[in-house]
Amino acid sequence: SSSLSILLASRPADCFRVSQHEAPYRGRMIISSSSDPVFEEVCLGAKRPADPPRSRSSNGSPAASLRTRSQAASSYKPSSPIPSGERPGSSDSAKSAGRMIAVASAVSAAPKSLSRKPARTSSTPAGTRHSDKPAVVRNSAGVAAKAPSAVLAAEKRLAAHEDEKRQSEVQRVEAPEPVVNIDRNAEEVRRQQIVDALRAVPNFDPASDSRAFHGRCFCLHDAAAIVPACVWKSDKKPRESSPHWLTASEYKEDPKVFQAKIKLLASLLMASRRTLAYTGAGLSVAAGIGMAAVGSKGGAGTGMGVATAGEPTLAHCVLAELNRQNLLHGWVQQNHDGLPQKAGYRQEEINEIHGSWFDPSNPVVKYSGSLRGDLFEDLEQQAENADLCLVLGTSLTGLNADQCVTKTAIRSRDGSSLGSVIISPQKTAQDGKCALRIFAKADEVMEALAKEFGFGPRAVGCSRGVRCSADLFPKQDRVLVPYDKDGRRSATVKTYWDLSKGQKVRISGFNNLRGAHQPNDKGIDERTQGTVTCRDQRSCAFNISIGGTNKKLGLWWLETAMRGGLEYLPVVNVDAREVTA
Repeated sequence: SSSLSILLASRPADCFRVSQHEAPYRGRMIISSSSDPVFEEVCLGAKRPADPPRSRSSNGSPAASLRTRSQAASSYKPSSPIPSGERPGSSDSAKSAGRMIAVASAVSAAPKSLSRKPARTSSTPAGTRHSDKPAVVRNSAGVAAKAPSAVLAAEKRLAAHEDEKRQSEVQRVEAPEPVVNIDRNAEEVRRQQIVDALRAVPNFDPASDSRAFHGRCFCLHDAAAIVPACVWKSDKKPRESSPHWLTASEYKEDPKVFQAKIKLLASLLMASRRTLAYTGAGLSVAAGIGMAAVGSKGGAGTGMGVATAGEPTLAHCVLAELNRQNLLHGWVQQNHDGLPQKAGYRQEEINEIHGSWFDPSNPVVKYSGSLRGDLFEDLEQQAENADLCLVLGTSLTGLNADQCVTKTAIRSRDGSSLGSVIISPQKTAQDGKCALRIFAKADEVMEALAKEFGFGPRAVGCSRGVRCSADLFPKQDRVLVPYDKDGRRSATVKTYWDLSKGQKVRISGFNNLRGAHQPNDKGIDERTQGTVTCRDQRSCAFNISIGGTNKKLGLWWLETAMRGGLEYLPVVNVDAREVTA
């Protein structure tokens, strides 16, 4: 007689209460105050709820190094047209749910409106121009005369009042973001209830069993829930290696079922000991980056789209927020696009197992190549230790990295993990084994999840004064870092890492240049000298010319190096000099 009441109904009414303490924020985004009515109108589409947030105790443990009050908040979609200045390259992301809004244009409009000249009315003759000059009056003969001193004094007081408001707007202190406080002891009890119940639920056949549309955990409550509707029909397989019964058709959840699944997802995230995100190319389609699998948005030879100039989607931003809130502890990324880091996710807490466009020491691995040894070891460890695996944007067609999902699901049948959550509008061969299955786009799910947790505007990628990801990172090109001259982290010496234009650099000796099998990298090794050609704001990277080819180094590496986040730097200066730490 197990039911979803084990997961949700028995949870106290204040289970998702949030507190307005300073979040464990890592300096990625400077968010406009959520008390700003203009900000809320543009970015959230509604006014802030009148009732104050409440807090609850927490004794949660910190996240591993490789890592609420529930309310039906009004939609994040703006009630008025989105202002100009949305993040370049975000493409469908801003239209579907990306919200990569240049809040600066909206917020800065507020003080300007205070001094805006009045619009012409019916009593204002056409062609008459309003002026900031002292008011004039006319006598009976129509001769202009100076305005009375009282009028001039009133105008001065009004101008002073407007200046004061503008100054106040500029100096306004940012409000802290909401923080989800987790009562670890209570969640451990709930977790045990869930894993015990899941042990009795079998796997479903995704080819014939309708319960595979919902997942094993959801079926504890309602095994006969409305199945998703097919919204795009295809007779093609997502990939050639897909099972014969699997097509690229896309589905969409019933609204009520969708909301129930979002609540269950939030409950699983709260109960999880360690949550791992496993993402594929589908996550970045809304950012304008192409994918290999067949889908309604293209794929299978449609090209890479904006590629390195892509901006993070809403899903990337919410995943980064989940990490800041200690609800996401690791990320295995099949993609090469750097969008998680552009959204604020730490470089040292993400495993770019297939290579990166923004790390010269970890080039994209061709199918004929081999994965970097340390990253593969970390992948296996993540697959063994994950309590919950959150899957987004991947067709799960049998890649080695898919073990993150399959192993976690197997442990769920044994009663030792919560299992996997698969989020995609397409079916996968692993649907019958997952704990929860949501047929929707990643942005839609992450937007609803942000509302469920009561996250602030930072979670949906809204930052004052930020028009593109490059605005989030240090402006200097030369920083002092705790690494030796060969780029290895050190507790005794430091070096200046200089990425200014014209600086000579070489790739670190710790690299996968040979293993990746990229033809353009032949002849390049740790002794090859290159030159920093420019700092490219559009792609959020330093451009480096080396060995007859061009490479990029993400701007976020500056912060990563300054805090000594990784054992090795990706590139080092040719003439680096050590100083005593």
